[in-house]
Amino acid sequence: MKITKILFTISVLIAWTFLMVIFTGTYMSSNGKTGNNNLNSGKSSSNLNPSLNSVSTVQLTAAEVAKHNTASDCWMIINNKIYDVTSYMNSHPGGTGTIAEGCGKDGTQLFDTKGGTGNSHSATADSILGSFYIGDLNQNLTPSQIQNRTASAGNATIPNKGREDDERD
Repeated sequence: MKITKILFTISVLIAWTFLMVIFTGTYMSSNGKTGNNNLNSGKSSSNLNPSLNSVSTVQLTAAEVAKHNTASDCWMIINNKIYDVTSYMNSHPGGTGTIAEGCGKDGTQLFDTKGGTGNSHSATADSILGSFYIGDLNQNLTPSQIQNRTASAGNATIPNKGREDDERD
């Protein structure tokens, strides 16, 4: 009988410890204390503001956009709206270089003049661009909103290059 009581007590302690570990882990992750605040699902977070873990919102400024200035992490301002065009780089009918020129910058002039050719983009290009929208310039977003929007931009459906409208873009 005494062994049964000891085994029961040990089992209760193990179960209690197990529940506390689960509760503590769940509580910490729901409060963002795990340190896993990667905003760019699948992308390097090296260009993100290092203080994001302690900030409840991020302001989408030109300085924030400037941190995303490479072909593997390309944000662009067009008409005071910010777009993550990273996933579109290789699909752009004008080539990667035409978009790369505007990474991390205000690309309004590039977009409006189709890279300096003086032509405007088609309605198809405008609708494609909308798929990569993150937010308005100087808008405050939470890190999770940015993560969701950049993830959506990365998963945007991109039309085939060979389409007639795309050749004009």
